[in-house]
Amino acid sequence: MAEKEEKGLKREEKKSHKEVHTDKRSSKYRKLIEHYKRRNKLIEAIIACVVIVLVFLLLCNRTFLKTEYSMKVNNSEITIPLPRFTYYVGSDGSKVIFKTLRKSTNTRQFFDDFLNTETFDIYYCGGKKDPYYYNEENKYFISSIEVKKGFAIKTITVNYSTVDKDLFCNTIETNDVVNEDEL
Repeated sequence: MAEKEEKGLKREEKKSHKEVHTDKRSSKYRKLIEHYKRRNKLIEAIIACVVIVLVFLLLCNRTFLKTEYSMKVNNSEITIPLPRFTYYVGSDGSKVIFKTLRKSTNTRQFFDDFLNTETFDIYYCGGKKDPYYYNEENKYFISSIEVKKGFAIKTITVNYSTVDKDLFCNTIETNDVVNEDEL
């Protein structure tokens, strides 16, 4: 019977010894799990901040949620309809630049349809084949709308002029002479 008691004590020692090892392992795993949870929360917070900043930038843009861009230049009010979700980049004295994710052929067709409406009269200057579009009501010319493909983003450049329609062809010919001299 004494042997049975010794065997029982040895079993209990083995059990307690195993419990110590499993406690060490489980505490190690708990720490590891807590570390991953903290890391995941940090990553989620960073992603949320980036998304909030992007949404803020898009909502503050002049054209992202609008379907037209308008600006006042001298006595002219230039209004350009845009496909939705077009991002305004900037403008200088004679052009406005936008970015979009839309397919370039659809974007090109959208602007061709816009230029071929009744609001524009088509002008040709000199021996040039390129048409210029004049808006009589708001008194401005659109000389071209370019849609350039990038990897995923397309760049839309609208070239305009607010010169009087009687002087417009003279300014085009003067610009061509200057450009040829630069070559």
